[in-house]
Amino acid sequence: MLKKNIVLIILCAASLMSCARDAAQQAKSSFAIGEKAPGFSLKDIEGKEVRLADFSGKTVVLEFWATWCPPCKSSVADLIRVQDKYKAGNVVVLAISVDEGQDIASKLTAFAKENNINYRILIGTEDISRAFNVRSIPTVIVIDSSGVARSSHTGYADDFISLLSSEIDKLL
Repeated sequence: MLKKNIVLIILCAASLMSCARDAAQQAKSSFAIGEKAPGFSLKDIEGKEVRLADFSGKTVVLEFWATWCPPCKSSVADLIRVQDKYKAGNVVVLAISVDEGQDIASKLTAFAKENNINYRILIGTEDISRAFNVRSIPTVIVIDSSGVARSSHTGYADDFISLLSSEIDKLL
């Protein structure tokens, strides 16, 4: 009986510590719509360093996604169209992959070629997902030319391209 109680106490303590850690991590991120987006520096699938600051003066459509996510795959065609439509208008699409495992860059490169992706794909980290409070994918954040996050969308809908285009048009 004493062993069972000790095991229960240990399990309860571990659970409380996990909850406290999660709450502390959430509290670290002060990201909110209407405020400056967190800066980052990530490698793209070609191994080049990409910083959010590199796109100062441009509107950035930032998507958190994964190759295994069906709604994320649905958003690819819309993001290709956004990149095509606005490339001359100081708009850039960046897709931050949350894929995990071995040789992510090769996997993402193959996915990009297979889907004719015309925007930059970055290899994400837990820290960057946490900094932007990403809890599910796809998550798309629109950042204006001064670096302020103007909107955030989670999930995918058939009229996503219309919504995204409308938001971008208001910022240009």
